[in-house]
Amino acid sequence: MLKRRPSHKGMRTCLGCGARDERGALLRIAMAGERVELDAARRLPGRGGYLHPRTGCLESFAASRVGEFRSLKCKINRDDRLRITGAIKDAAG
Repeated sequence: MLKRRPSHKGMRTCLGCGARDERGALLRIAMAGERVELDAARRLPGRGGYLHPRTGCLESFAASRVGEFRSLKCKINRDDRLRITGAIKDAAG
């Protein structure tokens, strides 16, 4: 049986700024059928991506010219990226 290091934290990469951070500091987005959704509970099945809830990261994600997001293995059009960033801003209050 493998022993986990007690200080180990899951690291993820932000789709907005590209910086690595602990999973708890990022918000998860995931494919829900044919549509990408905010996964606030972090329970949606399938591939997911992560974003910092900071304005700069959200704006970079929305303005991204990336053809396909590797973590999600899909293309996300600008309207969907704007919808996702709006949902994150609404959830942050």
